[in-house]
Amino acid sequence: MLNGAFLLFAASRPILWYWEQCDFAAKIIVVVLCVCSVWSISTILQKIFDLKRLREDNFSFEEQLRNAKLTEITAIPAAGTAATAPYVKVLSAALEALHKHRGKISSADDVRVCMSHVENAVQRAIGRANARYEKGMVPLSTFISGGPFLGLLGTVWGVMVTFGALTEKASIAELAPGVSGALVATTAGLLLAIPASFAYNWALGRTRQMSTELDNFSSAVADQIENELLDELRASKRDATRERPLAAEAQDANPFLRGGSLSLAGTPPPSPDAPLRSRASSWE
Repeated sequence: MLNGAFLLFAASRPILWYWEQCDFAAKIIVVVLCVCSVWSISTILQKIFDLKRLREDNFSFEEQLRNAKLTEITAIPAAGTAATAPYVKVLSAALEALHKHRGKISSADDVRVCMSHVENAVQRAIGRANARYEKGMVPLSTFISGGPFLGLLGTVWGVMVTFGALTEKASIAELAPGVSGALVATTAGLLLAIPASFAYNWALGRTRQMSTELDNFSSAVADQIENELLDELRASKRDATRERPLAAEAQDANPFLRGGSLSLAGTPPPSPDAPLRSRASSWE
């Protein structure tokens, strides 16, 4: 696939004429730029498709959660689903960390330890999601920065060869073809960098937007989990408070659970201050 740069010259001269004016080094550079252009276009199209699909998956999963009307986020299964939405991955990671602490929450310190593990799992999931968002950005930035320089190298090389081959009586007619062929490399480099630049800026803005949305969703998940853990802790404390009076009443009703000694036939036990002989006589 030839670079689209040659199409700009089709109105005045045939495309092959400009190609024939290039020297060997410029032709190699133009071929490399053509290959990079194909790579850049495929990367741009793939990036647009991936970001669009991931964002739609996120919104679809969020809509499912909203329609489910779950009273507790912990009611969602901890196992990851087949969906590839980053929201699913973040929520699955948070619930997986949470379920490792289920049944072990008995104090506020336990809640803090559990939330620390949940937040660490969420941050790891966010990092993996951001890596998916930024996939393909490095090649585009490379095309933007390297394409014009590579084309400029071909142009400078072609101009240098052209001027080096001139004689003392060279005319503009002899100089123009060589310079025209050398400028093809710069044109190819610019046509590689310009579309990549537009695509990179668009992808960068969309990636930042999706990263912000993912952070907001992750924060909402962490807040909901912490609130549910605190509610569960408060409920367990209220149950324990209600059980204490019942236990006290049961202790008062059972003479064997009361403090002090049992008396025989309603007779109070002898005082420890009574004389020893009087105690002995009482048992005779």
